[in-house]
Amino acid sequence: NMTKQKMSFEKGKQGLKTSFEDQIREGKEILILGASMLAYDFMKYYFVWYDKKRIAKKIPARIIFPISCRGKIKNLPLAKIKYLNDEHIGASSFNVYGNTASIILWDKNNPLSIVIKDVKIADSFRKNFELVWKISK
Repeated sequence: NMTKQKMSFEKGKQGLKTSFEDQIREGKEILILGASMLAYDFMKYYFVWYDKKRIAKKIPARIIFPISCRGKIKNLPLAKIKYLNDEHIGASSFNVYGNTASIILWDKNNPLSIVIKDVKIADSFRKNFELVWKISK
């Protein structure tokens, strides 16, 4: 039973946009571990568009931010938010949706996105997310 596998490596803001647009196309719940305020700092207008699209398609999200972001996150419809101590969150985040996992490096000068379409990898990332979700507050 061959499953569809695909990997892409994208650099720059445009590469990040490609990754996030894939989430909207997929239309399944989005799990984000290690969400960064940097995303809103250097792609602010893009994320306004992204959230509107996500909400219009009724795509739920669960997001784990570093605790230093508490109080800075505006109300996001269809999203459940938890926080984790900053020392447990690095410079990258991972997102899981459908049969896809993506790793995003939030670096102002050199952002990049690695998108892996593989059901087994997505399921592994999802299990890791669920473990961290349980211990986040």
